[in-house]
Amino acid sequence: MDLADAGKAVGAVVALVGGLYSGGAWVDTRYAHVSDVRQVAHRHQFTDLRLEEKILTDRVRAIQERMWSVEDRYPVLTLAPVAVREEYRQMVADLADVQRQIQSVMDTYRQVGYPASSDYYHYERPYR
Repeated sequence: MDLADAGKAVGAVVALVGGLYSGGAWVDTRYAHVSDVRQVAHRHQFTDLRLEEKILTDRVRAIQERMWSVEDRYPVLTLAPVAVREEYRQMVADLADVQRQIQSVMDTYRQVGYPASSDYYHYERPYR
């Protein structure tokens, strides 16, 4: 082996190592790291919980407003038609069910470490 062949071999090794290094650097910057994926998934879980809570809170508001409209129309519910009383009973049951679902979402918030107190989102509760 002469000097020219040795130079070619060293050049080939340097080119191979450089190519591998730059390929590894490209893969490292191109694709997400596991820690980044976990962080995004964690944020995504909070977003899902918040969206679910918002939907449920809107349902509470809608049910409560319908209940109030029935109460305004029939101040004494015992004198209301049977269909109206049955609908009102169903709205009361639906309201209790949705509030249980909201409590479940809030418990999930607390389990994953999000500060959610009992008066959390008080501004979104329906009021008369």
